[in-house]
Amino acid sequence: MLLKEINKKADDDTLISCLKMWNNANDPRELREYKCAYSLLFLSVNLFRQISLSGILQSELKGIKNEVLVTLDNKSEKETSKTDMDKEINENKNAKAEKKRAKEEARYQKERQKSRIDGQYKREKLREEMRQKYGLSKPSSDCTDYKAVESVQKDYKMSEKECAELERRMHEQLMEKKAVDRKVEKKLDKRKKKKDLKENVKGVCTTQ
Repeated sequence: MLLKEINKKADDDTLISCLKMWNNANDPRELREYKCAYSLLFLSVNLFRQISLSGILQSELKGIKNEVLVTLDNKSEKETSKTDMDKEINENKNAKAEKKRAKEEARYQKERQKSRIDGQYKREKLREEMRQKYGLSKPSSDCTDYKAVESVQKDYKMSEKECAELERRMHEQLMEKKAVDRKVEKKLDKRKKKKDLKENVKGVCTTQ
């Protein structure tokens, strides 16, 4: 009967009651029963406490673990956000630097071409004056000499790829020279028209 009560309720009050009954018992049989009951109850109460404590600890540890995970997630999100922001800033800086470099390169090429045109114009103007003075014809502007390319290829033992690259660069230079020559010719033609107009006006004024 006492064991059934212990199974229903294993707490400190039951443990104290069992101890009192054990102390007040006189019959050897009752003493053995109370001793056995007390031992069983003592083990049950301590086991219950350990289980409860274990549950509390597990709950606390789980809560701490969740807090740590949330903290790590927030830290990871912040670090990822900062990394993405730094990456975007660097990309914007690189894009601006590349845009500035392209703009400076375009300005340099424009000034370089203008300088070439001005220099070529002065030289061609002098040549034109010499041709008019001595009755000379203007030479062809095609300066590509493919025989010279073949000669260079043989002399320097160039591969087909190197030879093709040389021809490509010579062709680019030729196209660039022709573009400069066209602009120079345009300036020379404009100069000639102004000169002819000036001569005509001078002739008309002299006639009158």
